[in-house]
Amino acid sequence: MIDFYSLTALDIALFSVFILLFIIQLIFIFGFSLKLIRLKKCQENAPENQISVLLPLRNEEGRIKSILEKIFGQDYSAFEAVVVDDYSLDDTLTILGVLAKTYNKLKFSSLSQETRYSEKLAINIGLKGANSNWVLRINQESETIPGTWLSHFNRYIDQQTDAVVGYSNIIPRKGFRNKIYRIEHFLQFSSSATFILNGLPFVYHENNILFRKELYFDGPGFRHKINKNFANLELVFNDRFKKGRTKLAISPENTLREQVEVTGEMVRELIKKGLKIRKNLSFGKRFLMMTDEYSRLFFYAMLGVLLFFRLEYWVWYSSIALIYTILFCIIVKKTTSRLNERKIFLSSLVYTLFKPLINTWFLWSMRLTIRRNRWN
Repeated sequence: MIDFYSLTALDIALFSVFILLFIIQLIFIFGFSLKLIRLKKCQENAPENQISVLLPLRNEEGRIKSILEKIFGQDYSAFEAVVVDDYSLDDTLTILGVLAKTYNKLKFSSLSQETRYSEKLAINIGLKGANSNWVLRINQESETIPGTWLSHFNRYIDQQTDAVVGYSNIIPRKGFRNKIYRIEHFLQFSSSATFILNGLPFVYHENNILFRKELYFDGPGFRHKINKNFANLELVFNDRFKKGRTKLAISPENTLREQVEVTGEMVRELIKKGLKIRKNLSFGKRFLMMTDEYSRLFFYAMLGVLLFFRLEYWVWYSSIALIYTILFCIIVKKTTSRLNERKIFLSSLVYTLFKPLINTWFLWSMRLTIRRNRWN
């Protein structure tokens, strides 16, 4: 038993902070993470709505035929594919012309010259050329496309919905970089998904998102965002998404896998992109994310402090920490299972704990780079 009369003011303060951090983490577990695990699949069949699949690409002569075969192999008829060639230096545009004779639902265009903001221009051209009110964005790296992909997205379309966010990640491969990239991508999606379910929608990535075309054209579009080269439609979505009008589609039928050969630079750029996306969010969202991540880190740090100064009460401290750790492990286990990422369960646990330190390091390095560029 704890002898409260023998506790000093410092002991009480440390223990109070420890309990406060524990309560904060319980709030995020039961108020945020649990909602993602309990999210029900949309089982209702719906009449087919016209959908435009938007695919900007560049230098994909080796894969464009395979990608289009998977898109046009869907068990869905009410769609078109809008492909915009971003000034490819290979034969991508020529192959598109040949494939257009085979697929009558294929529309394609191209940029006539390379520009600094060509990817945003390609997206803008594609959206203008899309005949459908609903647009489904897909990346050129997308390799695994389920045959029921479009029909399952269609089930979420209704008058009260502006966007449906699906899960995407890279294809698992051997190697440390591939695993770290997958973990970071997984955690970014999980974070945005829990915020969407709590009426605070935002996304880190534009791939595999079905949205109303009006989200782009009824707002400023890429105006004032053209110089932000770290993201494209993510910037528009995060400005235009509204509470209660954004849904999640996380079943295997809605999931895309990308074929990417991961490099160290790609891992660094993914982390930096996540931090830059956060910087453009509202203060409330940034505060909640930082509170979740740093309270988890400080919780275990405070456990170490208490065990060091008051080892005689280790049973009480360790019991509280054990309860939280079990709950947290269950949440991560269930989430990785739900998103079919079971093989990164253990590594995700460790990475999640140190993610605040990783983010702090990258923020510091990014600010240092900006300062150096100002002086040079």
